Amino acid sequence: MVRSAVKVHLRTRPTAKFAEEHMSLDPAQQTLSLAVKRREDFGVVNHQKEEFTFRFTGSVLHNASQESVYATVGEEAVSAAVDGYNATVMAYGQTGAGKTYSMTGGPGSYQQRGLVPRAVSDLFAR
Repeated sequence: MVRSAVKVHLRTRPTAKFAEEHMSLDPAQQTLSLAVKRREDFGVVNHQKEEFTFRFTGSVLHNASQESVYATVGEEAVSAAVDGYNATVMAYGQTGAGKTYSMTGGPGSYQQRGLVPRAVSDLFAR
């Protein structure tokens, strides 16, 4: 199987109130758009960009469970490693964004296991 060199997935932190007025997710197009208010103090001629759109080569996972994150991201990495390819999963984001939760999971229950425990379990099951 031919594998992509790099895939970028987006996982948003599950929140009770999503910031719809400032961002929009389009999982079908694999994009995230951020809206920024135009600063009026820049004067009449204002070339400030008001919308930024980011496209991802992987999935956009909004309010996704740990299980679906592993199925989307981790299983492919484990399969690639078993096939002899290098595989890396890296979490990047702001402090408090949920990187550790995504990678290692929550302490609450077995269902909250993150990518690392699921990958190790999957690796030994193969």
